[in-house]
This record gives sequence, C-alpha cells and structure tokens, in this order.
Amino acid sequence: MNIYLVNNNLIFRTIDLVTYNKLTANRVLMFPGQGSQYVGMTKDLLSYKIVRDTLDEVDSALQFKLSQIMLEGPESELTETYNAQPAIITHSIAVFRLLEVRSSHFSMINY
Repeated sequence: MNIYLVNNNLIFRTIDLVTYNKLTANRVLMFPGQGSQYVGMTKDLLSYKIVRDTLDEVDSALQFKLSQIMLEGPESELTETYNAQPAIITHSIAVFRLLEVRSSHFSMINY
C-alpha cells in the first residue's frame, strides 16, 4: 500500500503526476488537519481550472471569499477555526479533484 501525505502540496513536490499515473498499488490519501493552514495555500495550484472551480464553488457556498483569505490572509484571520477548517478541507478537496482529473488510476470509484 502506498501512502501519500497531502500537506502544503507535498504530494506535488515529491511525486511526479506522470509517474503517479503508473501506480497500481492500493492507495491511501491522508489529508492534514488543524494547524496546517497557511497564507498562500492553493496558490501554486491556481493554474489548474479544477482548483479554481473548487475555490469558486466554496466561496459561493459560504457566501464569502474564503479563497481570498486562503491566498492573501491575513494569517490572523485564516487561523481562526471558522476559517481554518473550511480552508483546510477546501485545499484537500482541490488537491483530490486535481488528482482525479490528472490520474486514470485514481478515482472515488475505488472506495
């Protein structure tokens, strides 16, 4: 079983997505929790439409610009639990969705 830690986009720094496509072993994704938020989270993934769409979807659902707090801060506002928790899950979902569209071997169907 392969375990990939998704924290501060670590998965993209350690695993090339082309190589990731070729993996066939059982996979587990472990997403971060409280304390892993940081100003600028998802910034390095904004070139992907699925990530931008995820941020837009969350902003719409929450009826405020969580994405702006995630990307620009201030840190004091991002670290408030009512912002940190949705920011962390938003980041995790964006990474997960990106993996789904970039890898033919990774899908929710396997659950």
